[in-house]
Amino acid sequence: MQKERLNTILQEALVDIANAKTSEDIVNVRNKYLAKKSELMSIMSTIGSLSIEEKKAVGQEVNRVKGEISTALEAK
Repeated sequence: MQKERLNTILQEALVDIANAKTSEDIVNVRNKYLAKKSELMSIMSTIGSLSIEEKKAVGQEVNRVKGEISTALEAK
């Protein structure tokens, strides 16, 4: 379930980045998806309660999504 949610977050972020017109829009998108209180970071905070195998899989997926969002923001 978390993997599906992470993919949804990534798709939403990419749409928001594509629609950003100003540098302020970019900052707002960055805050929405990468700030401490973002949904992505919320998922990261649940990793501690998972099994070792789940921790590894979810952690890798969170890092992949975070990296793709960061890369898209930098490109914009």
